[in-house]
Formats: sequence, structure tokens, C-alpha cells
Amino acid sequence: MESTFQFYQDFVSFCEMNTTLGFGLFDLANREAVDESAEWRLRFDEAEERANTCAKELKSVKANLGDNSMTKRLDMLQKENMNLLERVETLKQELEAEKLKCSTQKL
Repeated sequence: MESTFQFYQDFVSFCEMNTTLGFGLFDLANREAVDESAEWRLRFDEAEERANTCAKELKSVKANLGDNSMTKRLDMLQKENMNLLERVETLKQELEAEKLKCSTQKL
């Protein structure tokens, strides 16, 4: 009977030890999982920050390109306007010359 009781005590001790060991392993695995999760979250946050920075830079570049094309368009329109003003002046002079011609022919 004593050996059965001893066996029972040994079995209970063994089970307690395995339970403690099991919880310890579970706790260790849980901490490792939390650490890995935190590491992946940090990587995600860094990638998100880089993506946001790139998006802002791209928006800025697009805005600047738009400004440059608008500046080029404005320059082109100003040159065209100057050419048209010169053409109008030339036409005014031609008109005055024709008027003068007509008035001298009447005399």
C-alpha cells in the first residue's frame, strides 16, 4: 500500500511539475509572440510613415510640375499677346497709310 501511495504522490508531483512547466512554456511562447507582434507593428508603422512621406513628396512634385506647365503656358500666352499687339499696330499703320492715300487721291 505504501508503494501505491508513493506512486500516487510521485504521479501528482510529476503532474504538478508538468503543469508548471507547461504554463512556463506557454508564458514564454506568449511573450515571444507579443514581442514578434510588436516588432511587426513597428515595421508596419515605419512602412506607413515612409509611404505617407512619399505620397506627400509626390503630391508636391505634381503641384510643382503643374505650376511649371502653367508658367510655361503663361509665358507662351504673353509672347502671343505681344505678337498680336505688334500685328495690331502694324495694321493700324497700314490703315492710316491707306486713309492718307485715299484722301490724297480725292484732292
